[in-house]
Amino acid sequence: MKLSFKKLFSNDRVVFVFSLLMAVICWFVVALTVDTETNVVIEDVPVNLVSQSSVLTSLELHAIDADDITVDVQIRGERLVVGSVEKSDIRIITDLSRVSGPGTIEIPLTAVNNTNQDFEIITVSPATLTVKFDRLLTKSIPVTANITGLSVGDDYVVETETVSPATVTISGPENEVAKISSCVANIEVNDKLEKPTSFQSPIVMLDREGNVVESEFITMDATEAEVVIPIKKIEVLPLVVDFINVPTGFPMEELSYTLSNSSITVAGIPEVLSRYSEISLGHIDMKTLDFSENYTFNVTLPTGFTNVDHLQTVEVLFDETNLEEGLFTINNFTIKNRPSNYDVQVTTTRLTNVRILGDKNILASLTSDDIVAEIDLSDRNIQAGQFSVPIKIYMPTKGFVWAVGEYSVIINVKEV
Repeated sequence: MKLSFKKLFSNDRVVFVFSLLMAVICWFVVALTVDTETNVVIEDVPVNLVSQSSVLTSLELHAIDADDITVDVQIRGERLVVGSVEKSDIRIITDLSRVSGPGTIEIPLTAVNNTNQDFEIITVSPATLTVKFDRLLTKSIPVTANITGLSVGDDYVVETETVSPATVTISGPENEVAKISSCVANIEVNDKLEKPTSFQSPIVMLDREGNVVESEFITMDATEAEVVIPIKKIEVLPLVVDFINVPTGFPMEELSYTLSNSSITVAGIPEVLSRYSEISLGHIDMKTLDFSENYTFNVTLPTGFTNVDHLQTVEVLFDETNLEEGLFTINNFTIKNRPSNYDVQVTTTRLTNVRILGDKNILASLTSDDIVAEIDLSDRNIQAGQFSVPIKIYMPTKGFVWAVGEYSVIINVKEV
């Protein structure tokens, strides 16, 4: 069977493949015999000042605006070689010999072949870079709040706001950072406030004249601040004093006394202030209540309260009208909460010189039989032996009289 070229080339597909093959062969012939070299532009070759910064280090300088800088490099060489050259095959050298201190300087650029491939550097575009050099400075500046439009309701007060963070650390070129005099958080309040309220605001840098400083080369460790405006309600609360160790049956309503200040003006967070109907100054022990003594209390307010009156102390003044003091002997002892498995006897037969204060008319008729000394064993660890125990002294049904001082007796405990 004979191969028919006429028939073969009448097939379009065969003609296409044959033509493509001949074109490739012709290109190789031309490339090898006519022009074997060509120029190629390698785009976006990075310039790295940091890797060549020994000069900058010695001068304590930094290239301020030299990040992400690239140049285009034109190269020439064999077609097959330059066609495979990549950006990483070229290194850009910066001539920093002109850098002697802070300032904006034009830096010449040179490109070198960073590989063993055979190609020639033709041009670098741009051939120079204008770079700003400066020393870096870091300093901390307080953040203050600039509040406008603030108003509060009646009987409310505004206290000093808190800003968080209280300071911000700023870093950047020395000349830029030196311009910054203060940092503020601007807050505009549109509503009347009646409770503590917080606001968020960007931190703004200002110069000495109050102008905003903007610089892309300055960094802050915080860019936003929270400002809390403390709003407190003002109220007048009564001052009270409490009494402890009040004798059984003692008529407290007959104890007449006055306070040097009966009330105090305070300011507090509304929801906290609503929990208080009075301010307690402290307590007076009836066992030590003696009209010859002065009772002065320091004013201590609950946490978060403000002493609007700046009242520091309050004195308690007792009415001594118709009051007297007498010394009595006690021989009437009672034991309360006696344990069932022990026999308890009072060894002390009598107490002398017990001070009794009260209404002089009651004292005039008071006898030893009217005075009871009570021994309460409910809170004691009972065991056999003799012990000194405290006693409570009171005069049941006698009214406005009480014992002053601490007293004790001896008891004898035996197991039964």
